[in-house]
Amino acid sequence: APASDWRAIDPADLLVMTLAPDAAGNERQVIIQLIPPPFSPGWTQNIRTLAKAHWWDGTSVYRVQDNYVVQWGDATGEKALPEGLKEVPESAYIAPAPDDGFNAGGSGAVDSILNRMTRGQQEGEAPRRAATDAYAARTFHWQGWELAGSNGSAWPVHCYGMVGVGRDLSPNTGNGAELYTVIGHAPRHLDRNIALVGRIIEGMEHLSSLPRGHGPLGFYDDDEADK
Repeated sequence: APASDWRAIDPADLLVMTLAPDAAGNERQVIIQLIPPPFSPGWTQNIRTLAKAHWWDGTSVYRVQDNYVVQWGDATGEKALPEGLKEVPESAYIAPAPDDGFNAGGSGAVDSILNRMTRGQQEGEAPRRAATDAYAARTFHWQGWELAGSNGSAWPVHCYGMVGVGRDLSPNTGNGAELYTVIGHAPRHLDRNIALVGRIIEGMEHLSSLPRGHGPLGFYDDDEADK
């Protein structure tokens, strides 16, 4: 890819997750990039508040479900949360499609791009991908992020390495304290049902290689090895 296709990442959008050393004593770090506005701003603000409070210090990875997700946070559910966390409504799972000449609606720019893909890329035009799938009228890339959309709205999608917010049953949307990442086939049925807040850009191997949990849904049993 040419240099023009790469994007600099603002260090302020990065979370550094430090795991305990592995059995051989090697250090393990996972780097998470938070998704930019207009997507999931309430949850990402909560995550910044939690990070500044060092809330995740001493917590654990407590769920590893094969071909699905790794989840982490406070397994006891008893750790006090910092003040200032927001309650985010379910309506925030989607956002207005980014207004940068790439409309996610059923007509306009996306359809034009699809037509151009059919007849071949126009001379001098930067390649862009747009398509339909079983879960959305359109899927496309925006600022390097994989999105889906329809009728002027858009949302991030559950791909490998994406980071989401664990929650209780609807209408609860989670506050960002319990997070997970996708380690298997993309569970697209979770799109617009659970908030996505970022993606892992480094150290994914440290999570995807963890021992699978033997409890229901991949949760670790009390007697399983130290995570």
